[in-house]
Amino acid sequence: MDYGPLLVDDSIKFIKGFYKRPKGDSRVTEILVRPFLNFFFPKTKNIIQPLSGEYGGYRKFLEKIYFYSGYSVEVTILLQALYTLNVNEIAQVNLGKRIHPLQSVNSLGQMGAAILKTLLLIAEEFGIVNIRKTPANILRQFEMVKETPKPNDIIITDYRLSPIITLKSYRKKFKSMI
Repeated sequence: MDYGPLLVDDSIKFIKGFYKRPKGDSRVTEILVRPFLNFFFPKTKNIIQPLSGEYGGYRKFLEKIYFYSGYSVEVTILLQALYTLNVNEIAQVNLGKRIHPLQSVNSLGQMGAAILKTLLLIAEEFGIVNIRKTPANILRQFEMVKETPKPNDIIITDYRLSPIITLKSYRKKFKSMI
């Protein structure tokens, strides 16, 4: 389906956008996320761009799921959609072409670390892996300073947020719709 599935098909509850990236720059997706998802979450195999960052859904679905902060948000929403909705309630939409500025390898490492940590925690929740202890929150990277490698510890800050429907202020504001 290429155009407006949430508007034209009442059976669709969630859409995931994908787009052409002319520079072939989806490095975190292809090097880390797609292999992990394919191995541990087989329902993701047909998702064209799991980290596209563009999605939509009906309130009744979105208000009941949890979100993660930071880089982990797209993949956690996607997994919850794939594992709670029926396959015929999910569509992918071609959004054309997007050009993003390329990020540094260190930035991509930080993104990958945050997403991997979250995926490990979710895989444990699904009973797919047993990680024995929570993954560390620190990623050590190195940068060259005057031809000398200098360690740089980055704190991974992605964390799980409660479903919005559980928040008292949200329930009060939208009580007639819940």
